[in-house]
Amino acid sequence: MRSWFWIFCLSWGLVFPGFSRAAGFDCAKARTNVEKMICANPQVSKLDSNLASLYKEALDAANDPRALGNVQRAWLKTRNACRDGACLTRAYGVRIAALEKQARARERAYRRGWALRDSWYKRLKWPAGCEAEYKGQFTGVNGQSPGASGRYGFGLDIYKLQGDWRLAVVDCSFAAYQGTFVALSFEQGKVNPARLLTLSDYERDRSGHVTPINAPERTGLASFNPASRTLAVLDKARGPGDCGSLVTFAFKEGRPLVTDARAQYCFDDPKKLIADPTHWPAVQALSTAGRGQKALTLKEVENRLVRGGYIETLANAGWAASQGAAIVPILSRMLGQRKGYDKELGGATGAFPFDALWALGHIPLSSALKVLETYGAAGHDPAAALAVKGWKLRARKKGQGYGVLANDGALLENPSAAARVVKRLKAGQAVQIERTMIACPGEQGPRGGPAYYDRVKLLPGGEQGYIGRAGDDFSPFL
Repeated sequence: MRSWFWIFCLSWGLVFPGFSRAAGFDCAKARTNVEKMICANPQVSKLDSNLASLYKEALDAANDPRALGNVQRAWLKTRNACRDGACLTRAYGVRIAALEKQARARERAYRRGWALRDSWYKRLKWPAGCEAEYKGQFTGVNGQSPGASGRYGFGLDIYKLQGDWRLAVVDCSFAAYQGTFVALSFEQGKVNPARLLTLSDYERDRSGHVTPINAPERTGLASFNPASRTLAVLDKARGPGDCGSLVTFAFKEGRPLVTDARAQYCFDDPKKLIADPTHWPAVQALSTAGRGQKALTLKEVENRLVRGGYIETLANAGWAASQGAAIVPILSRMLGQRKGYDKELGGATGAFPFDALWALGHIPLSSALKVLETYGAAGHDPAAALAVKGWKLRARKKGQGYGVLANDGALLENPSAAARVVKRLKAGQAVQIERTMIACPGEQGPRGGPAYYDRVKLLPGGEQGYIGRAGDDFSPFL
C-alpha cells in the first residue's frame, strides 16, 4: 500500500517534506507558476508540507488508494487554477480540513476496533499467545494497520449456529497469502466459559498418505456459510493455492464435526495441478485417520522415512509420531540398520535418521525414550541426545509446545534476518514454542517462498524472540 503514495505523489507534485524551503516538494525543481508561487510564499509553502504529511497518512490507511488518489487529483486541478496566494491559502485550507476530518474519523474507528476486540477477549478468553501475536503484528515494529474494524472489532467475527450457540473466529496473525486463527464456541446470554475448538487439518504427501494435524491455532482462510451454518477452511500450502487442504465443519452443540475434507500434494508437474480445491482428492476414513489402527509394516515406514523425498521429511516424521507405540519397534530396527540403508542408497537417505529421532522424541512412551537413549549411547548421532532432552522436557511440562534447538542459532528481536540478535544460542537450548511458521514475505526462503520463523521463549530465562527455520516444512527443534 505504501508504494501507492509514491505513485500518486510523484505524479501530482506532493512528496516528502525536507527538501529546500518548507514546501512538500523540491522548490529547486519548481516549474509551473503555481509551484513557484508556493515556494515564494512561506505560509503556503508550510501548508503544502502539512498537506503532504496528511495525504501520506491517509494513503497508508486507505482501503481504496485509487479512490483517494482520484479525489486528490480533482483537488489539484482546483489548486492549479489559482492565480494568487489568497486563492492557494483557501484551497489548501479546504483540503487540509477534509483530510484532518478523515484522520479524526480513522482514529475514532481505530480506538473503537481495539476496544471491541479487548471486550470480547475478556469475555471469551482465547489463548494469550494468539492475542499477543495479533497485537504485536499491528502495534509493534511492523506498524501495520489492522484494516477496517468489523462489527465485533479488529480481527474478530461471530456467527450464529443452532439455538443460542455462537461461533467466534479470531485472527491471530497474517502472512503473505493467509494467516492463523482460533475458533471458539459459546452460548449467547449465558456465563458459561467459551469452548476453544480444534479444527482438524490434513496433509497429503507424494504417495497419497494423509497426516492429520490437530492444534487449536489453525492456519488458513475461514469462510462461514450462514445458510448451512458450516465453516470451510482453505489452507493453502503455497501462494498459488493449487495445493493444501479444504476442510468443512458442521457444528452440534458448539462442537465441530468434519463433513468434508480434501487434501492435495504440491506437485511441480503442471499436469498434476488442480486449481479448484473442491476437486482435490477427498480424505478417507476421517474418524480413524492417524490413529495407527492399521498394522504397520517395515516396508511402509522405510518408504516414507528412508526412501521418501527430503521435502516431505517433517510431514513423514509427524506421521510416524502419530502412529504411537506401534511404530517404536520398527524405528528401533531401522536405526539399528542405518549403515545398510546408507550402503543400499549411497547415502541418499533424505534426512534419515533425523526424522526417526524426531518422531521418537514426540511419542510420549517410555519405550520410545529407551530407543533414543540406546541409539544415542551407541554414538550413532548427536541428535539422539538432543531428542532425549526434548522428550524429557515435554514430559516434564506435559505439553508438545516445547523443544530444544537442533543446531546453533540466534534469538532475533523480530521475525527477520535483518533483526537485532538478542542472544546467540547453542544446540540443545530449551524453548517454549509460542508460535510456529511466521512468514516474512519480504525475505526469500531456501525454496523460493517467504522465509519463516518461530516465536519462542527461552527456558529457564524467559527471554522472548524469534528463531529462523531452515525451510517452510522443517522445524528447528527436536
